[in-house]
Amino acid sequence: MLRSLRCMPRSLAVAILVLLVRESADAVPFCEFSPSGDAVVATWPAEASNADSAAIIALETGRVELLGGGASVAGASWSPDGQFLVYSVLSGQAVQTRLRNLKTGRERTLRVPIGPPFAWREDGKRFAGIARADDGQLKVVFFNATEFGETLRVDLELQSVEARGLVWLYGTDDVMLLGSRGSRTDVYAVESGQVRQISSTGDVIAMALGCDRHSVVWARSSRNLRYILLSLYEFDTNTRSVRRLRFPERVSLINPTPQSAPVALDTVLVSPSSNRLAVVASYAAKGGGEVLRLFSIPLTGNGASQVRAAHRTGSQAPWPRFVPALSPDGRHLCVLHQDAAECVLALFDPNGKNGRIVVRSPYGGRS
Repeated sequence: MLRSLRCMPRSLAVAILVLLVRESADAVPFCEFSPSGDAVVATWPAEASNADSAAIIALETGRVELLGGGASVAGASWSPDGQFLVYSVLSGQAVQTRLRNLKTGRERTLRVPIGPPFAWREDGKRFAGIARADDGQLKVVFFNATEFGETLRVDLELQSVEARGLVWLYGTDDVMLLGSRGSRTDVYAVESGQVRQISSTGDVIAMALGCDRHSVVWARSSRNLRYILLSLYEFDTNTRSVRRLRFPERVSLINPTPQSAPVALDTVLVSPSSNRLAVVASYAAKGGGEVLRLFSIPLTGNGASQVRAAHRTGSQAPWPRFVPALSPDGRHLCVLHQDAAECVLALFDPNGKNGRIVVRSPYGGRS
């Protein structure tokens, strides 16, 4: 486990694993480090807007650059080389996908909207995303960023693709995705235009490219958080074999005993490059409501630390929310704290210590 998850190069470290168990893909707030680690692109409120927008936020200065003129942004992703940023924006009643060249400042709108989720090829020249036709048919679309044109569309016999449930397989023009049919969610591969089902358990909740670049790691949900937090598996793309990775059933500070276990996992993020997880869990609170807690945990499961906590009542749902991100070099943990009244972006050491507020907005999250 440790050998297979600690060695991802900086250019691929953004292939992190994020799962949001409670929310659909089009409602998931996001936060992603740039490949250089000096900025993030994140859900961020625009002044006097009735919907969440997104922004590029410089971590040293706190400078905020809104995307899409402050319109609602559903998702965004950096290319591994840092040259491009692709994002999906709601403009009036239309959905647009925009590709910004961060070196030239030029921004272009794709003829047909794609994604999110997005996945980039390791050289930053192509990306893939998800589109839905007028008849409801779901498709994965491949796009050439340098030549600005689609290269392939493949039909998916799926109802949805999970948020951040798309990875580009290294050294290929293929992807793997996390797709759902009814109540069952599994891993699928799109190889040479053909869709193949990889897992069959129906309980996969998250997926990421492994640090060796020739494997895919996924997480399966636990039927009872009082006894098992989650389980991790690794798929070797060369041998096409699956093995279970070592991870403790109970993690200190999260579910050490059945009586102290959370009632739900809101978010789990795994960063193969930094050998660490960030977990957002909900606990029943005395007097009603729930306590939302963000933890940072080494992949050994030992030495967990609590980063932040907040109380949530039934009338406040879904606020507050914590959206974590781990930097490509594993040296920083960034947390987007969304509340109904304000949004805060904070930066910590990877273990959740030495935190500082990067920027604060008086405008809260939007439903």
